[in-house]
Amino acid sequence: MLIEYNGKKEEWNNAISNYSEFDFYSLYEWGEYKKKENWIIKRYKFINKNDENLYFQLLIKKKFFLKLIWIPGGLLGKIDNNINELIGEFKKLFKGFFIVRISFSKKFKDSDYKILKQNFTKINNKSFANKTMLLTLPNTTEELKIKLSRNWRHNYKRSLKYKNKIVPYNSKMFNNILEVYKDMENNKNIAKIYSPYELNSLLNCMNDYITTRVILNDNNDILSFRSVLIYKNKAWDFLAATSSKGRKNYSSYFNTFEILKHCIQEKVNNYDLSGIDMENNIGVYNFKKGTGSFEIKKLGLWHYSNSYIINKLIKFINF
Repeated sequence: MLIEYNGKKEEWNNAISNYSEFDFYSLYEWGEYKKKENWIIKRYKFINKNDENLYFQLLIKKKFFLKLIWIPGGLLGKIDNNINELIGEFKKLFKGFFIVRISFSKKFKDSDYKILKQNFTKINNKSFANKTMLLTLPNTTEELKIKLSRNWRHNYKRSLKYKNKIVPYNSKMFNNILEVYKDMENNKNIAKIYSPYELNSLLNCMNDYITTRVILNDNNDILSFRSVLIYKNKAWDFLAATSSKGRKNYSSYFNTFEILKHCIQEKVNNYDLSGIDMENNIGVYNFKKGTGSFEIKKLGLWHYSNSYIINKLIKFINF
């Protein structure tokens, strides 16, 4: 049985945060952010025949003759043969042809993989990392320093020699933040990460959970910024960029260490440093690993369509 949720955001967030695989993509506010990008947002609780629950936030768009259904926070709850029941509910709910895309951040389990493989297609997509780095935070800053690799600790000490300032972000810095992103994108030869509208909307919608720290030099130029999203005792690396000047004086080490100190003060247990690509971005991998984090393989990205032909072409369809 599929039950649509129409209650308060606090009640939704409390319900989903009880699951160990919960991440911020399932938060009520994330749905409100995506609504501004013209997605239709629905939130559901699915109850199977054994009275077991699955929670998920569902985003809907129409593209040509297709309904695109995206579940960015995955299915929260036990994955078993209730997947077949859920697909049956989707077929009743969505008329015509549709595609369901589910992004699972939960840790890979062979049993989950085998169940999903019966009806879904596993997709390897560069925009979705199949691995992440998870840092178990200690109780004190001194213990955190011990967890750092020798090279990471050395670069952090280097950053302190430049006497740069670290301050909280405020909205007057917004255009300067965009310039830091632009500088990083040009240096790394990567596509634009956020438009001004997208970034402003993201910061506003998720504001209740975000802490952002900014590194300034003597001229008050922004060298680096980093945002962490904290919900209860979990945290996620959320936004980050460092300018070419900031890279030369190790600003990202200074900023990251201060963010981790803040998380310890907020009693955070686990910090998700987000995805890694060891083949194409070994430097970022080494930076994250140097904090004392460990690698987690995720269940990953899966697709289902009620059309045989679309299922064969599904990896070529962008959401």
